[in-house]
Parts: sequence; structure tokens; C-alpha cells
Amino acid sequence: MGPAARARPAASDDFQLALYYQRSGEFDQSLVHYKAVLQRDELNVEAHNNLGLLYRDKGLTEEAVREFQRALFIAPRYVRAHNNLGVTLLDLGRTDAAAAEFRAALALDPRNVDALVNLGLALKAIYTAA
Repeated sequence: MGPAARARPAASDDFQLALYYQRSGEFDQSLVHYKAVLQRDELNVEAHNNLGLLYRDKGLTEEAVREFQRALFIAPRYVRAHNNLGVTLLDLGRTDAAAAEFRAALALDPRNVDALVNLGLALKAIYTAA
């Protein structure tokens, strides 16, 4: 193995570094490592989901929606991505679409407290706007 191969972190190392930087609030470094993970494995649903969270935290909601949708395209039963997409849609004022995502999460995991609470918030927003 040459020095260049040793210098590049393994995909799991990139994922862990991305998480570390995300938790530390270092957007740019986290973004670099998530993109490295996705270059190696574009079907990594956790990387798409976490990248969506990273974008949402930075206020890049359309990019966040795109990443959550990519995760769900790959794994339609990924409950966390349904919930995270719903939260992002709720932030965008798209309450009906958000409620649909929370319902999808609950259909897959009826005991998911986050999705249940978020569905309640979405329904409250829908009915108070009417």
C-alpha cells in the first residue's frame, strides 16, 4: 500500500469524522467527510440522512430536503429520514407534506415518539391555519 492510499481515511473513518465535526459545529469539515463517504458509497442512507441534518442546521433547507429524499429513495422504510424530512417540510411551511412524512414514519414504527409528537405539531399547524 502506497503513502497516498494510507493517507486517505477509510469510509467508516470519514463517517466518524463527519459525525465528530457535525457535533462540533464545524460545517465545512463535516461536509467534506460526508461527501467523501458518498463518493465511495452513494447508497449510504445514513450519510444522506446526516448530510440532510447538517444542511438543515445550516439553514439550507432545500438541500436538506434533497438529501432526505435521496435516503428515502434508497431505503423507503428508513424511519429517521421520514421524520427528518417531515421536520424540514414543517420548517418550510409545507404542513400537509410534513404530516404525510410523519404518518409514513408511524406506519413503519407506530411507537416512534418523535414522529408522533411531530405529527401532532403538524396537525396543530394545519388546523390553526384553517
